[in-house]
Parts: sequence; structure tokens; C-alpha cells
Amino acid sequence: MQLSPVSVKNALHNTAWLYLEKILTMAALLLVNIVMARELGPKYFGTYSLLLSYFALFTPLIALGLNAIVIRELCNEKHSEGKIIGTVLTLRLLGVLLGTVCILVLAGHVIEVLSPHYVLVVILVVGNSFSIFNLFEHWFQSRMQSKSIAVIRTSVLLIFSVIKLLVAFTTPSLFNFIVVQAVEWAVVGGVFALTYYKKRNRSHKIEIDFRYGIKLLRESIWLIFSGIAAVIYLKIDQLMLGIMVDETAVGIYSIAVKFSEIWYFFPTALAAAFFPKLLSDKSVSVELYNDSLQLLLDCMFAFSLLIITFTVMLSPIFIPFLYGSDYEQSTSLLNIQIWACCFVFMRAITSKWLIAESLVRFSLVSQGSGAIINVVMNFYFIPVWQAEGAAWATLVSYCFASYVCFWIFKETRPMARKMTSALFFPIRLKSNILKLKLLFRKNATGS
Repeated sequence: MQLSPVSVKNALHNTAWLYLEKILTMAALLLVNIVMARELGPKYFGTYSLLLSYFALFTPLIALGLNAIVIRELCNEKHSEGKIIGTVLTLRLLGVLLGTVCILVLAGHVIEVLSPHYVLVVILVVGNSFSIFNLFEHWFQSRMQSKSIAVIRTSVLLIFSVIKLLVAFTTPSLFNFIVVQAVEWAVVGGVFALTYYKKRNRSHKIEIDFRYGIKLLRESIWLIFSGIAAVIYLKIDQLMLGIMVDETAVGIYSIAVKFSEIWYFFPTALAAAFFPKLLSDKSVSVELYNDSLQLLLDCMFAFSLLIITFTVMLSPIFIPFLYGSDYEQSTSLLNIQIWACCFVFMRAITSKWLIAESLVRFSLVSQGSGAIINVVMNFYFIPVWQAEGAAWATLVSYCFASYVCFWIFKETRPMARKMTSALFFPIRLKSNILKLKLLFRKNATGS
């Protein structure tokens, strides 16, 4: 059995750059969040977190579920690059316009807790409009050029981290931090567009094909709704906590959320980097494809256990030390939420599998069920246990949407079995070590 050594090498190189970016990103974000939380205090830091969570709810609507589909199209239809880029860019523009209308209407007339901060919402809308150019990030991914993505995102983040720190030490205010965040979003999109323009193949002329666009939208419709459902159960807890309790509770809760979610990029980066290889393996043999899936799931689960162990052991020390006594309650919340890593990490691979198997409708079913469970549990748990109730609701919804739900349907049970096998990774450790040795040996010899 051949393990596609060149593909493995490229995928690992791709992942290494994404992980390097994330390590730098984590360090910068951690420092900035600590300073911002201390300077703003739980209430205003809660408002800041509430606004960003609110915007995150509309990310899938803006992206129109096209991210992974674009990577697949660019990998499989290299000769049609100009048509793919032009068409998807137009669709994303429509998504931004639709998302902007929803954001402004809901913040101004429906969600009362956001109404006093409407000017801040408008500022973020302007910065967020440049997200249409994040399309070019997927162009780099399709070419296994994650170095370019890492350089762009890390450079921009480090620059704006310095700016945020300067603001925190000179003129700390909620308004100033929101303005800086909006400008950062705009710069990221602008730099991606400029870099693509310089590196693109000039022979591929940008064009718009509306029939092709409709075809993509028909395929992505399940991903749009599943993406909306996913961010609901990822972010709705902070919004509901702000509505049902207050912004101070959101500030304390958001510290736990940020420490949990800061790890979520790792499985996403690994899944994105290995997605082209999985597609290639599938075309070679079913056995190779299934082995690659199981090995990735095993690695994801093992990695999540390391993170959970590290967090539970050290959180009682580093949370009060870093953030101060005002945020001490965040420790217990973090120790609940961090267990969601087990399911979030494996879900990253599962999401790619659903696309590869043309089962994206089950992405909506699983994410939608998770969203419903999260909203219902938050509705009943928050009035009784407040922030701790929101943490438990989030953990249960992650478990159901990312694992339990896949046992319900015949089509998704093969992946549920693979995830169950990954849950017993420690028992199968010896077998996995042998597989990894084989993989790297073949990669080194090029056989």
C-alpha cells in the first residue's frame, strides 16, 4: 500500500506553516486579551466580546458555505481558475451585502442589549465588508502554499497587536478597540487581495459565470445553513448570557471561551492542509483513504487530550495570575468548556469527510441539532446557573453535534465508528505508532 509520500510531505509542510502562524497568533492574542481585560474590566470587556460574538453569527452567511468547495474546485479544475475566482468573489459580495443588512437591522431593532452600541456595530460592519477578499486565502490553500497565509495573517496580527497594546496603555476605551479591530479586518482582506494579484497566473482571466455560480450555491446551500447552525452553538451562549444576565457575566465567561477556542484553529488548519491529500487518496484507493481518515482522527483526539490535561491542571494558577481576581470565576467555566476539544477536533476532519463523500446535508442536520440543543439548554440553564449553565450547555451541544448525531443515520455511521475508534486511541497506541513510522519511512525514502 502506497501512502502518497509527496502528498504527505506537502501536507505536513503546509500544516507546519499554519501551526507556526497559530503559535505566534496565540501568544499575541493572549497578551492582548490579558491587557484588554485588565484595562476594560469585566463589563466593557464583556461588551467587546459580545459584539465580536454577534458578528461571528453572520460569518457563514457572508461566506455562503463556499470555503471548502472553492478549495475542491481550484484543486480539481485548475484550468478554470479565473471563472472560479470571479464567480465566487461576486457571490461573496452578495453574501456581505445580505449579512450587513441582517446585522444592522437586528442590532438596531431586535436585540436590545446591542442597541446602545449601534455606532460600534456600524464601524465593525465597514471593516467586515473586506472579508470578501478572504476568498484568496483558499486559493493559497488549494496550492499547498500555507506559508503565504501564515506570513500575511501573522504579520497583520502582530502589527495590530502592538497597536492594541499601545491603545490599552494610552487611551483605553471600548470605542478605540472596536475601531482598531475593524481596521484589522479590512487590512487582512486587502493584503490577501493584493498578494493574490501579484502571484496569480496571468493567463487565467477573471470572469463571472452566473450558471456556474448557481450550481455552486445549490451545492453549498446545506453548508450555509449548517455553518449558521455551527456558529449558533459556538457563539449564541455569549449573546444569550448578555441578554439574560448582563455584560459583566459575558466578560467573565468570555475568558473561558477564548482559552478554549484559541485551540480550535489547530484541527481546522490540519484538516484544511490534509484535505487535498484526502481527495487524492480517495482517487487512489478506498483502503488508503480510510487509513488516512482514521490516522487523522486518532491524532486529533490524542492532541485534544493533551490540551485538556494541560488546561485542567494549570487553569487554577494562570487564570487569576494573568487576569486578576475579577476573573477568578473563569477557572471553573474553562474546566467545563475545555472538554469540548475532544469533539471539536474530530469534527474538523468529519466536516471534510462529509464534503468528500457528498454528504453535506448531514452537516446541516448535525450542526442544526447542536444549535437547537444549545439554545434550549441555555434558555433553561442560564437563569439557574448563569455562566456555568452556559458552559455545560455548550459542552453537551458540541458532543451531540460532533459525535452522537452521526450514529443516527446510516450514511454517517462509518465516520461515527471511526470516531469511536479514535476515542479508544490510548488502547490502540502501539498500532498507531507503527503506522506513523511507516508513513514517515516511506516519505523519507520516497518509495
